[in-house]
Amino acid sequence: MSPAPGAHGSTSLLRDANEVLVAGILREDGPASRADLGRATGLSRSTIAAIVASLLRAGVLVEDGAVDAAARPQGGRPGSLLRFRPEVASVAVCALYQGEVAVTLCDASGAVRERSLIHVDLSSERCLEEVADEVERLAGVPGTPPLGAVTVLSPGLIDRRTGVCLSFPPYGWTDVPLKEPLARRLDVPVTVLSPPSAAVLGELADGAAVGHDEVLMVFLHIGLAAGAVTRGRVVHGAAGAVGELGHCRTTSSTDPCICGRAGCLETVAAGWAIDRKVRQVLRRKEIPHTLAGLAAVGNARVDGLLHEAAVEVGRATAWMVNMLNPSIVLLGGTAYAQGATAYFELFRETVRAEAISTGHAEPEFALVGPDSDIRGAIRAALEQLPEPVRPRRSFHV
Repeated sequence: MSPAPGAHGSTSLLRDANEVLVAGILREDGPASRADLGRATGLSRSTIAAIVASLLRAGVLVEDGAVDAAARPQGGRPGSLLRFRPEVASVAVCALYQGEVAVTLCDASGAVRERSLIHVDLSSERCLEEVADEVERLAGVPGTPPLGAVTVLSPGLIDRRTGVCLSFPPYGWTDVPLKEPLARRLDVPVTVLSPPSAAVLGELADGAAVGHDEVLMVFLHIGLAAGAVTRGRVVHGAAGAVGELGHCRTTSSTDPCICGRAGCLETVAAGWAIDRKVRQVLRRKEIPHTLAGLAAVGNARVDGLLHEAAVEVGRATAWMVNMLNPSIVLLGGTAYAQGATAYFELFRETVRAEAISTGHAEPEFALVGPDSDIRGAIRAALEQLPEPVRPRRSFHV
């Protein structure tokens, strides 16, 4: 009897789905025996045996010792534990920032293997070649798993679909392709994200926003922007301008902004603007480069600048809370905002006072630590790895 039309394809899809399921359990829950996998998945012993054999051949899994005797059925043969093999692939993150590129290389579990920092002229046509050179150098170290995917973190307006930086005036960038040149050179999938989008992904995947499907994050650094998640998916927008909170106009300022306009929220609350005003107040160039450090200076005028910034960011965030109705609001994600508890408390009070109350579930608030964007970028790269190596849950980056 001939198989029904499409039967081979259906069988292949089912096998692939089962391999993803088994690899995902071992990836996320740790080592397990074949019997454990059968109980966790409901698959038959023969199906588990076939899946495990296929994943062992592919190098996705590895045998990792014997099952503890106390856990075996009485009289049963000693079985072996299986574990996900993170050395099956590596991913790289390239964070572009003020003439420097921080490159992070991780294995398929997301564990960091190597870090480096290179100085690059980001206005140069060769800058992406130098970035690719550094990724290849790290990926070429003996014993490094084969490179499988790359995420680029870039400031500016990012077209998520094409990987083009549409605009970033401080670098003189207009319509600069980032994805295609690196993908062609490195021969792996490349994702380009803005730091705020990556930061909210980092908190969603393994940070303060785990378990939340509606998230708003205010990313406070040298610049000021927001990242958002709705229905468990990172919001990217139509053309890269999602979350440009810092370039909304405020009535409290007419100062020129780095975007070329005047009166933007960044001129009151971004790190670059606060630092400039603090230098003028203190009449010195060397100042603390964190909000907590500035708060510790003990100068009333500096305290006033921080108070104004927190209130203005809170008011702007309240508008976004009214629009998106998040279940959690995050602030920070950077070393600049780390430990800024007084700033955070004033920000939270302002959002609560200015946003409309539903009278039911009010949003939670959290001040989150640094490196949210790097963790999110790592997650984005992991999601571009082939099945069954990638994480089971996708946030549709």
